[in-house]
Amino acid sequence: MMQSGTGNRQFAATNPAKPAVSVPPTSGSSAPAPVAPPAPPAPPAPPDSTPAAPPPDAWTTRRLRAWLTDAMKKNGIAEAGLCAELLLCHALSCEKLKLFTESDRIATDTELAKLRQLAGRALKHEPVQYLTGETYFFSLRIRCDRRALIPRHCTETLVEHVLQHAARLAQMSRDARSGAAAGPASVDPDPVAVDLPPEPIVKLFKRGRTDLPPLRIADLCTGTGCIALALAKNLPQATVVATDLHPDALALARENAEALSLSARIEFRQGDLLAPLAVETFDVITANPPYIPDGEFAEVPANVKDFEPHSALRGGSDGLQFVRPLLAGAHKHLLPGGILAVEIAAATAEACVALLQQTGAYDAVTVLKDLEGHPRVVTAKRKG
Repeated sequence: MMQSGTGNRQFAATNPAKPAVSVPPTSGSSAPAPVAPPAPPAPPAPPDSTPAAPPPDAWTTRRLRAWLTDAMKKNGIAEAGLCAELLLCHALSCEKLKLFTESDRIATDTELAKLRQLAGRALKHEPVQYLTGETYFFSLRIRCDRRALIPRHCTETLVEHVLQHAARLAQMSRDARSGAAAGPASVDPDPVAVDLPPEPIVKLFKRGRTDLPPLRIADLCTGTGCIALALAKNLPQATVVATDLHPDALALARENAEALSLSARIEFRQGDLLAPLAVETFDVITANPPYIPDGEFAEVPANVKDFEPHSALRGGSDGLQFVRPLLAGAHKHLLPGGILAVEIAAATAEACVALLQQTGAYDAVTVLKDLEGHPRVVTAKRKG
């Protein structure tokens, strides 16, 4: 055994050009353990890829957004944060997401000059949505100008109610096909304090859903068309008749339908309230008529009453000049089981409930609150 080990060492000594081969020593061998090769040198550290922070006095997107929001709040502009974002997106020619993903971007001199000019007008209460020519309603980009009322987020409450109704009809249809017994419909005992269902609407209306009913909808006082457009977009089997008294408003609504590729399923008609519906009947009737009572108009913010069309705002001495005939006659154009949803002034909620109940045509009359907790939409379900 020792000779074998010595022979190996001698072989290595007489053949220096070849590397020595380490052989594990046999039992009793005194051969030293092999030495581990040295570790390779560590690779050089990569260069620091973290972008340098902008100078503290630079007009970054983040700084501009904070400044503009604060300035609008101090000037009493409603929805100051939303208006600041709309104006900033317009001045920077970017989508809203970029305000957050590129918040350290420094604005160019050209962008700052454009923003200063627009901000000066906005801080004098000219509506930002008119300055930029657009707003967002139910995730849709809506063109808007002085031909029609600016869409408000509170009106989305009405759209959500109709979509919830469509989802319930779809569920009832599935239950009927599967033989499941439908449970009794629940009616809230307090018709002036009903909140929206907690189920997020986005879960009910996944892209490409095909089981929603082919509803026939009438949207009165359509203005920009925002309600009709939101319903047509989310109910791909539905058809809509959108009406307005004013030709300019109808023209704007048509432009929005074309921009959103919804013209094929929306028919536009000119006329007053229910008159354009003739003797037709529908599954759903929606409306956002003028409803601000004369006594409240002095309190309306300047960026509304000084710029938006009064014909789309003022509802007469009691706020019901246009709401009253609509509530009195809508049942004649609703199919059995059809629903009515009308945006109203909070102060007239109880009167609207009484007007609908007086017709004797409805099983349930309720008032929905908007996201700020104000009574906003009166709804009713046609008997039958």
